[in-house]
Amino acid sequence: MLDRLIDTSKTVTKPASWKDAVTDLEVDKIISTLTTSGEDVQCDGDAIVRFLTADPDEITQRSAMLDDFAKIEDIEGRITKCIEGITRLQYMMERSQTSSEDIYRQIAAWHGAAQYSTCVTMLRDELLGRDELTSPRLLNLKRQITALSQSTDFQNDARLLEAAKEWFQLPKDVYVGFNYVSGSGLDSIQVAAVDEEATPIESLIRETSLGQALPNSLEGLVPFPVLSQSAQLESYLIKQIEKRWSKKLARLKKELDKLALSDCQGLIALNEDFKFLRMGLRLIHAAKQKGCGLCRPALGSGPLQISQLMYPRLTLISEEPVVENDVTMEYGSFAVITGANHSGKTSYLKSVGQACMLAQLGFFVPAAAMRFTPVKTMFTLFSGEEDDELRYSRMGLEVQRIHTILQEADSESMVFFNEPLTSTNPIEAISLCVEWIVHFINTGITGFMVTHMHDIYFSLEKTLSEEKKRKFRSLVTITRRNDAHVLKNLYRVVEQEPSKTSYAADVADSFGISLEKLIEDPALREQAQRYQKDVSEQSLFE
Repeated sequence: MLDRLIDTSKTVTKPASWKDAVTDLEVDKIISTLTTSGEDVQCDGDAIVRFLTADPDEITQRSAMLDDFAKIEDIEGRITKCIEGITRLQYMMERSQTSSEDIYRQIAAWHGAAQYSTCVTMLRDELLGRDELTSPRLLNLKRQITALSQSTDFQNDARLLEAAKEWFQLPKDVYVGFNYVSGSGLDSIQVAAVDEEATPIESLIRETSLGQALPNSLEGLVPFPVLSQSAQLESYLIKQIEKRWSKKLARLKKELDKLALSDCQGLIALNEDFKFLRMGLRLIHAAKQKGCGLCRPALGSGPLQISQLMYPRLTLISEEPVVENDVTMEYGSFAVITGANHSGKTSYLKSVGQACMLAQLGFFVPAAAMRFTPVKTMFTLFSGEEDDELRYSRMGLEVQRIHTILQEADSESMVFFNEPLTSTNPIEAISLCVEWIVHFINTGITGFMVTHMHDIYFSLEKTLSEEKKRKFRSLVTITRRNDAHVLKNLYRVVEQEPSKTSYAADVADSFGISLEKLIEDPALREQAQRYQKDVSEQSLFE
């Protein structure tokens, strides 16, 4: 029995919360970026969550396989060739069981048997027959495929198929005779001859555009206006061919029944694993093409540490260099991220979330180094619109989500909040956020919150005990003024006390808007300036 390369039985708990996180953190968009047009690869949240795992050994095994494959030249092309071969094998095996006509079933079984032999040989010689392989699962599969190719059953199957080629060739061209009776029109239609060449019959009559002629099609000879009306004729013609080929088909069926095709279904099951690993390889190759470094995340105890992390999704789509940030976060701690508009707060939040989720897929991460402990559940709360059916307000939806988080998150969870409660008044929002963060810290839940409400920090500084304060951090995005005194975002994050300004004045100033231009009366302007100064220096909770 062939062993799977990816164990999806060790998936994460609370898949619904992970699915929300996949969407909110835009991990699905990363996977979609790595998928080429026409590929049968699912990039939705459900498909991604199936491969997420919190099992350290499973993560290590996956990243080890990617590390092996990344060292092999033209590896993506080799894996793609195997995927296409196994996909064809699966199609033929299914058609050999489901086709309505016996001749189609026999021909599909013939093709499937030949493709099975091709796939085993291709895996052995082109993909797994490499000296670079060191990962346990690839070495194990290499041993299994080699043993399969050397087995008595496989050798007997190969000899039987080779011998059958001497007397069985697949039909390519079918010649149809039309018998007319003078004055009475068409009397009968019969198969006149069949050319035997190694090309499969997909269908004798197929839909085609006007004026086109397709191989193996009678459409040009029998111009039925609607394709469905030709089904009875096609069935009749197939019966004619089966009648002419009755002895050959009977012999072919007898020979095909002798085939062992050992662990054919196990071979087909590997296709999902190869598609997954190819996705991980594409992430490595795409980042390298952008000139970005990648690391194989290491598992271990201690804090979450990521050195020179680049925003993963932006790394794949941006033509400009991506700013790097370092991440150090004790598990069980909570960080509040503040800063000016468009200064990179949400990008930083998503960067950390994407890196953690990619690591739990077993993928590499665009960073110099990463050390992490996998979490069993991940929760997100991103500000959004009202629901489509207008049953709940934006505030109502957020309250529903936070209720679930408060009920289900534990010390093995990680939470990401992006500007929560912006639809209610600031005092109420700050009070609720403070209450949540106190709960998270007391429960040992790791989390990040992006907010413009810097009073959350000042309130927590007064609320938390000295011991709990060690589990609370303030991260701020950095801005600088250039020579023209215009505010410039650096997209870097540092640990420091948040500024008490809302940055609105700076943003307005960058657009040439000032109190001097808005208020002409000197007395009123002075009053506004005093108010602005007082607000920037005092907290709502001071």
